[in-house]
Amino acid sequence: MTGSMIGADVDALRTLAAEFERDADRLSVLADGLGASLQSVHWAGADAARAREAWRTEGQPRIRAAADRLRQAAADLRWQAEEQGAASAAATASALAAGAMGALGAAGAVGHAGTAESGAVADLRAAADSGSPATVAAAWRKLSASERESLIRDDPGLVGNLDGVPASARDAANRARLDPERAALEEQRKELVAAKAGKAELAAVEAKIRSIDAIKETLELSDRHLLTLDLTQERAMAAVAIGDVDTAQNVVVFTPGLNSTVDGALARHDNDMRLVRQECLMSAPRSTTATVTWIGYQAPQSTADSLTDPHKSVVTDAAAHTGGHQLAQFVRGLDAARETDAHITALGHSYGSTTTAAAALELARDGSTPIDDLVLFGSPGILTNDAADFGLDGGGTYVMEADRDPVADANAFGGDPQDADGVTNLAAWDSRGHSQYLSANGQNKYGDLMSRGNIAAVATGHPENAIEQPGGNHGSGDAARKAAPGLLGLAGPAGAVTGAAVGLNDFIRGRH
Repeated sequence: MTGSMIGADVDALRTLAAEFERDADRLSVLADGLGASLQSVHWAGADAARAREAWRTEGQPRIRAAADRLRQAAADLRWQAEEQGAASAAATASALAAGAMGALGAAGAVGHAGTAESGAVADLRAAADSGSPATVAAAWRKLSASERESLIRDDPGLVGNLDGVPASARDAANRARLDPERAALEEQRKELVAAKAGKAELAAVEAKIRSIDAIKETLELSDRHLLTLDLTQERAMAAVAIGDVDTAQNVVVFTPGLNSTVDGALARHDNDMRLVRQECLMSAPRSTTATVTWIGYQAPQSTADSLTDPHKSVVTDAAAHTGGHQLAQFVRGLDAARETDAHITALGHSYGSTTTAAAALELARDGSTPIDDLVLFGSPGILTNDAADFGLDGGGTYVMEADRDPVADANAFGGDPQDADGVTNLAAWDSRGHSQYLSANGQNKYGDLMSRGNIAAVATGHPENAIEQPGGNHGSGDAARKAAPGLLGLAGPAGAVTGAAVGLNDFIRGRH
């Protein structure tokens, strides 16, 4: 029958899925916003208590359930689009195979098809060994749906941490690993206790158990995706996304710094990224945004062992370069796994800003970086004095320094980031010290924190809406640094650690 179609328009399905996801995001923002308003309004008494309890137990859960149903519908639509695309490709392949069978014989053609399927899996394993996320992404696309499902089920350790594999597959594989990995760690803990092992060895295993528990608790929240689960090093590493990094128009990747661990920091930073995403959705409601908390490296710790090891210490940039390579691979993978380009913004705080800068410099050496914008705050240094080195064609490098932030005054890894050529300094006027850039309370035209509002403006592609601070924020810490290079006359543990960082780093680099 001419003029009829069996199947579906793949592009239309994907467009509809994106619309469903945008609507789900709006509902999530509405649920959070109404709840906050109901809590903050001046209203006391029995009626107020009943209203707040009804909202908590009935109203908010219903809105969130509706958002979850929309997200599930979006996921179903994308699955249908993928199946339809695969079916169309299979139909084309079937027609070609039919011609080949006529020439070569049915038995030979069937044998060749079997070899091709196993060859696709072998190609993926070879791609994994290559270390190229782009090669991995190309190999993954050649797998059939059944091959992908089999790999997720039978080899989740390969799929879950493989940069270049779509987030949906990584999430499914990593979730499947959580309980078996925890059980194995529990057995290891029992063996260590029985063997009367040292405290440090036992503590490391127990920290990994707590890390898995922290991940599982975070994944219970709406629209979370586990993109990395790595237990092979001293401390657990993980990356958790909010939203769909495979399809969102804007993707924000946040790297924290000193003392960041999965068991100790994931919950807090995941909430920070929830608030950043909410700011993005409010400032650009017609676009979709996904955020990632990336604790995918061994962040330096303020322990004697870490401080004295030049490969681990916050006083050198070695851990930043090691972590920067891992972050660069992660970002390459996000970009390669997508069908369309995203606006990718890399955020870095404290030592995480140095790690982010190291990743950006590595990506720039590729000749074309997936990162569109950098936002670096509370930074002890960004490894360059010229933002052009980051290779952000058409994008920008943005720096924020709050008042009384001793780490941002350290200049430990390069000059003051605020003074680097090509940097745009953004205001953080309602933040104080080193740790309030994402979590302080204040009021501005974007929401409840100026620095979050500035991040949202950049991350959604509207940097013109960010509040600039020309010349940066040069306070007493900068004056102390100039008066006594290598040491900061600032009180408190942060000042002590960064003062030591500057002094020891200068000594190691021969600037004493």
